[in-house]
Amino acid sequence: ILFFLFGIGGAANLLFPAAGIFAERFVFSASIGFCIVIAYLLYLWKKESFVKGTLNSQLLLPLCLVILPSLFYTLNRNSDWNSKKSLYLNDISHVPNSAKANSMIASEYQLEAMAIQKNGDASFDVLMQKVDSSLLYYEQSLAIFKDYESKLNNRGVLLYTFYFDYLEALDLFKHSVHVNPKYKEGMLNCANSY
Repeated sequence: ILFFLFGIGGAANLLFPAAGIFAERFVFSASIGFCIVIAYLLYLWKKESFVKGTLNSQLLLPLCLVILPSLFYTLNRNSDWNSKKSLYLNDISHVPNSAKANSMIASEYQLEAMAIQKNGDASFDVLMQKVDSSLLYYEQSLAIFKDYESKLNNRGVLLYTFYFDYLEALDLFKHSVHVNPKYKEGMLNCANSY
């Protein structure tokens, strides 16, 4: 139990906020203690099977009931890890009301749009699809948590850069500075908008 609590403690947002959203990879080390206890209990339950080096059906059946669903879930989940964006897009269906999850998808679309703008390796329509997707997810994130200063700023940057909507961008930048008066990016972008 202590092993589990120490393992999960760093990712539980109790002492300090963890970077990003909680993910199953954070419980991996915590689950090692649980696995050790289960293995020991199985050993005590069928000690003679372990000593003889044979596993009988009474022990094999519970192991299969645990291992097969876990294997299926792991193989199924691995396909979601092709990229950050594929992972975030898959997981948003499970946490649609997470400001952080929506903002992470928005950031991925924004990075793609900025890369296209810099390298010119896609059509204008593709570029604007990325921008619009990013704006949509930022909007959803801000609808959940309206004082998300960096996301206010990022949404403003997209409006400023790609739609030349300096007035709406300025409102977003001002709001980000209102939320955090020391937010330098928001101040700089206010100046750019003016």
